[in-house]
Amino acid sequence: IDNLSTTQLGFSTAQLGALTSTAAAGLSTAALDGLTGTQLGALTSTAARGLTTAQLNALSTALIGALTATQTSALTTTQLNGLSQANLNALTLSDLSATQVSGLSATALNNLTATNLDAIGTAQVAALNATTLGGLSATTAGNLTTTQIGALTTAALSGLTTAALNNLSTTQISALSASQAGGLTATQLNGLSQTNLQALATGGLTATQVKGLNATAVGNLSAAQAQALSATQIGALSSTGASGLSAADIDNLSTTQLGFSTAQLGALTSAAAGGLTTTALNGLTTTQIGALTSTATRGLTTTQINALSQANLNALDTAALTTAQMDGLSSAQVQNLTTAQVGAMTAWQINALSTGAVSVLSTTELAALTSTQAGALSSSQIGALSTTSFAALTSTTGLPALNTAAVAGISTADIGALSTTQGLSFTATQIGAMSTTQLSALLTLTG
Repeated sequence: IDNLSTTQLGFSTAQLGALTSTAAAGLSTAALDGLTGTQLGALTSTAARGLTTAQLNALSTALIGALTATQTSALTTTQLNGLSQANLNALTLSDLSATQVSGLSATALNNLTATNLDAIGTAQVAALNATTLGGLSATTAGNLTTTQIGALTTAALSGLTTAALNNLSTTQISALSASQAGGLTATQLNGLSQTNLQALATGGLTATQVKGLNATAVGNLSAAQAQALSATQIGALSSTGASGLSAADIDNLSTTQLGFSTAQLGALTSAAAGGLTTTALNGLTTTQIGALTSTATRGLTTTQINALSQANLNALDTAALTTAQMDGLSSAQVQNLTTAQVGAMTAWQINALSTGAVSVLSTTELAALTSTQAGALSSSQIGALSTTSFAALTSTTGLPALNTAAVAGISTADIGALSTTQGLSFTATQIGAMSTTQLSALLTLTG
């Protein structure tokens, strides 16, 4: 057969149909290319399977296109993967079986035109594996139809590179089912662009996948996606992932979803903490409230703080509160503070309290003020104290520490309520700042 010329190869279709695979493999490339489409179509599937890649690539694209469906479906993966780009694209690819497609190399798939790639049926596409998909170029991946993407197995999808995934349109990403989304790796999820991540059916993510999300990926979730996360998914977030939650994300979480661990709460940013609803905040346990960092605590609004239950307020790191937060504390909440919390206030926090807040400090709390704290009281704050409350200031760390400006806020009634020892504790500087009316009251007290 190999020595027969093209002229001699005037085989009838019956004769060509009788060729064995060995005889077909013996045909010279020139002789083979000299066959007509009808003659080539007469080869049995067995004979077609016997052709070498060299023989197949010697055929013109017209002859390759003339192969029958039976012949095409008989080609081996070695033959298919050995075809030149032109001849591979000349095949009627819809004739390939799922087994044949599963054996195609990434190189072969990347050599297909968008039209020819789209001609491969969903049953065949479903046979592709992760290794093959891992070799797909971003362009080839982008050429897959939404129907083909929907047919890919979860195992196969795990092989796509982030570049390939990000070259998919949001429409293509949206074609992935929740089950398929559940097959993506942490690397793939963290590598998705914000638009593609927001197009993904994140409700299908497993606890393991959610645990692997980094702060950027969590931050890229839409508020709607965050709201749709189950309590199990929220609970699976790592502290790193939880730090990516935005105020909008937090604001949309239900009390049921807020089953945060202390590690997750400890990772919340100030903005995220500020996004918690008052209902959600009070839905947290004292242990959870206590896990908020000073940064997160400083992100709370006065509305949030004033809405806290007494138990949760007492569990809050109030030493971290800003002047604005202290100024916004309601009188009711100041009354709910523990003596320890008041005792831990800095001078500027004491000074930031409203007159209403200062007026409800207990006599025990006032008596426990340090000289630094007492020295931070303003004249208006002193003026807001009742005579009983003012008299709670001690003769050691309280009264002698008042600044000269604060002295102006002392009423004669306040002085009259002091003990002689307390009256004698005023310093010369303080006495020098007193009005004649105040001095008169003080002389009356001390004799």
